[in-house]
Amino acid sequence: MSSPENVKVGLVDDDAMIRNILSKLLSQEEGIEIVATASDGDEVLDMITESSPDVLLMDVQMKRVNGIDACRLVKEHHPDLPVVMLTTFDQADYLSDAIAVNAQGFLTKDAEPAVIAGAILAAAAGQPVFSPGPAKRLMERFSDPKKATLGRLDAQGLDLLTKQEVVVLKLLSEALSNSEIAEMLGVEESTIKSHLSAIFRKIGVRDRTEAVVYVYQNNLFPFGD
Repeated sequence: MSSPENVKVGLVDDDAMIRNILSKLLSQEEGIEIVATASDGDEVLDMITESSPDVLLMDVQMKRVNGIDACRLVKEHHPDLPVVMLTTFDQADYLSDAIAVNAQGFLTKDAEPAVIAGAILAAAAGQPVFSPGPAKRLMERFSDPKKATLGRLDAQGLDLLTKQEVVVLKLLSEALSNSEIAEMLGVEESTIKSHLSAIFRKIGVRDRTEAVVYVYQNNLFPFGD
């Protein structure tokens, strides 16, 4: 039943059976309303225009346009629209890709409906949510010297950051864009870019994705705090 308090969800999955099952199960969860569905990533922008969802729930692997590319496209046109990625495959690579395109969540399809619904509500509230399995494997990869591509990750590196840089890093870890961080802090976007360059250099990472991994690995800002 529709309610002003419900989070409106657009569901994107190329498997009709999965799409129908998820739609029925999630519609039974409190606070969730499925307002539109799409069968592939190339239908997403039209669906957003027609239905104005609050959150997108999108499959990673689709035939014509995969979920990662579709998420990137969504963020170009609707940077403030939260996207929660769903996957059948419990792989760290997909999580890394999802973080890179600023997805707010990443879950496996075997998650309970209540867990998926909770992730949707969290994403709508601006909180990132990731399945523990892929997140753990991503952390293990970066903690393995043979696999790591990051510089030395040391929580003490935060001591080198200014107070403003710490705030920017926290907001980055909450999946805010540069423009959103700039607006929140009342500064120019160019200032945020300068802060990020300094942050990346000081904590020994190369980009936004690795910065988020740094935050996760060192538990710097427990999500929800």
